[in-house]
Amino acid sequence: MLTWSNNDIVTKLRGLKGIKKITIATAFLSDFGFTLLSEIVHNNNIPPSNITLFLSMEFSYHDPAKLLTALDGIAQTYIVTKVKLHAKVFLFEGASNLLMTGSSNFTRGGLQDNLEMNLLDDAPNRERVHIFFERCRDLSSSVDNAVIGVYASTELERQTARKNRNSLQDKLNAILNSDEFGENTYTNIEQQFFIYRDYETLFKKNIKRRDTEISLRRKVIQTKLLEINKIVQKPMQELGMAHHWSEAHITSTIVPDEYNRERVEWCGVRYTRKETAKYIREMKLAGDNFRSMLAYNLHYSQWI
Repeated sequence: MLTWSNNDIVTKLRGLKGIKKITIATAFLSDFGFTLLSEIVHNNNIPPSNITLFLSMEFSYHDPAKLLTALDGIAQTYIVTKVKLHAKVFLFEGASNLLMTGSSNFTRGGLQDNLEMNLLDDAPNRERVHIFFERCRDLSSSVDNAVIGVYASTELERQTARKNRNSLQDKLNAILNSDEFGENTYTNIEQQFFIYRDYETLFKKNIKRRDTEISLRRKVIQTKLLEINKIVQKPMQELGMAHHWSEAHITSTIVPDEYNRERVEWCGVRYTRKETAKYIREMKLAGDNFRSMLAYNLHYSQWI
């Protein structure tokens, strides 16, 4: 079966049952991937001896030493050092088997956000796949305290190199795409509730898009806004304010249409005085009742 990102790969992986062994080779692994792997391990009660990870030397841009330390508690981890690892191979074995290969790294981008292409095989030739993993092991170094120490001691160097590379990328994006700001303009933006990807969704280059990928990104923003709204709703009510009476319209629309000039430039929650919201709702109900009465009278008049 072929699949691509936003086709619910994450849901499929979370739903795996009866898994007894996991072997993964991935160029990049993030906190998102670690959390997902931890969920699968917990749901299937898999011991660390049955989980093997092969990672590239550049597997993470965000505190790799911390991530390797966390992985030490749930898996046997190796860094492929003798050759550049670019493969993305995920093998889940047990009561049922699943092989996923393609372009996705074990990151949020690879599994959820990016445009990716993968092959899912429910009946893989496991012996042949394990030949590849054996080759990975031959070209790898096992992660121990010394390896983790190297990543920890070189963090500043890698941050500097990453900032230089990202600065170049931001400048190119600013020229080519007229972006309002770059991914690295604000420090630690990826640790905030709204991340760069959320802001970028509302950049000028995206406001008229109607494809599935941008629609899902807008939905992420809307979901986050509704989470915030749950927190602020009570204090706002105490101030005599209320949001839209219809749950479907608590946030502004995330679909380009005639009401937003066929573009989505912003997304927010609008509040007004409670009396105004109540009045608008009553007028809506009155309008619905009037239309129902009119329809009934028109129907009845045909028979007199």
